[in-house]
Amino acid sequence: MYFCIFAIKIKTNIDQTDKEIDIMDLEKKNEVALDSIYDIEEMIEEALGENDSEKAIVLWSKIIELDGSCLEAYSNRGYLYFTGGEDDEKAIEDFSMVIELDPHNVSGFNVEAYFYRGCLYAMDEKTYKLAISDFNATIKIFPYKADVYFMRGGMYSQKFTTHKKALADFGKAIELDNSQSKYYHARAIIYKDNYLFDKALADFRKALELDNHNEDARFNIELIEKR
Repeated sequence: MYFCIFAIKIKTNIDQTDKEIDIMDLEKKNEVALDSIYDIEEMIEEALGENDSEKAIVLWSKIIELDGSCLEAYSNRGYLYFTGGEDDEKAIEDFSMVIELDPHNVSGFNVEAYFYRGCLYAMDEKTYKLAISDFNATIKIFPYKADVYFMRGGMYSQKFTTHKKALADFGKAIELDNSQSKYYHARAIIYKDNYLFDKALADFRKALELDNHNEDARFNIELIEKR
């Protein structure tokens, strides 16, 4: 679906007042660009169907050349950089652009932009606070995404002083999606580190039940049972 800022006219509620936002008038040059962008999007679908992420990135970049305000292009190119694992800085730049262009989340793209940028920040201890901030922003917009609680819990688990927050987040992730072994495993580690062995054992067993290949859970079960 093509979603560029200049192409939308919407109703939004800002400062308690309904305002009609004409983000940019469609000029003749934009109509020409729009035709070209639709053609490029068809090529992107073909590239993704062939698992050719590099080609898709080049094509999304071409769309951005034609329309520097295209949220969909920045969002999707950022995701391809993110999943590629080799261009983290470029991914951060693209997700940041989505947030900058659409600060009120009119498009709905900000949930993923904040979340994935937070995941990238989480990889470096120097950007610990930025990661927490982005996960908080994700939850504020959409509080029903289990993985964001799991990721924020992972950040809190790094410091003993925030273990209670980690437990709360892992618990919320499990509440939203109780099918993920990693959620139970993460909570079990916190319980174990705080000498709550009965609770840790129950969670390790659940983690192993959900993922029979979880060898760390199996090891910890044996370790705790030998106490």
